[in-house]
Amino acid sequence: MLDGWTALEKTQGRAQMGKVRTLLQQDFERRLQTGEGASIPAIASGDPKLAGYVAQAEELFPTFRNQITVESMEHVLLWAPVNLIHRLAPTPLLMVTGVDDQVHAIDEVLRAYDRAWQPKRLELLQVDEFGLSIEPGLGQSMNLAAGFFDQHLRRAPRFVPSPAPDEARSRGLRPEYQKAS
Repeated sequence: MLDGWTALEKTQGRAQMGKVRTLLQQDFERRLQTGEGASIPAIASGDPKLAGYVAQAEELFPTFRNQITVESMEHVLLWAPVNLIHRLAPTPLLMVTGVDDQVHAIDEVLRAYDRAWQPKRLELLQVDEFGLSIEPGLGQSMNLAAGFFDQHLRRAPRFVPSPAPDEARSRGLRPEYQKAS
């Protein structure tokens, strides 16, 4: 998600955003008074497409619960990396999304991609918002990511872990380990 509030407004409509604000305010007051917040469905299951995804997620991931705290939803709505994406450079950026993704609307993805600086790459797969979480989109996106990481990380020096304390001591790698003459 590149801009939580914008994404929700696009899917729910501007008229619904007043209800969202009311829900957030009521939950804030409840947390302030009782220390406990409310939970709501994370994915609305009234839509047959979404209901199928929820059922599949519950089957594939036994610990999956289709719920989110209202406080967490508030943080998701404030999440807007589109406003900071240009600051990633010179770190390489790979964006992989589905052309039929309603959560990450293609116009938002293109706007974010345009704001990002080089090096960057955009891959559009023929999947919807859930198609990157299951096959074949999952495998396709993982292969794209592996190739991208291989291309950009191979130039980086290999990480050499620090030696274990005993080895560091025996090799005199720290001043306090060097023997006094």
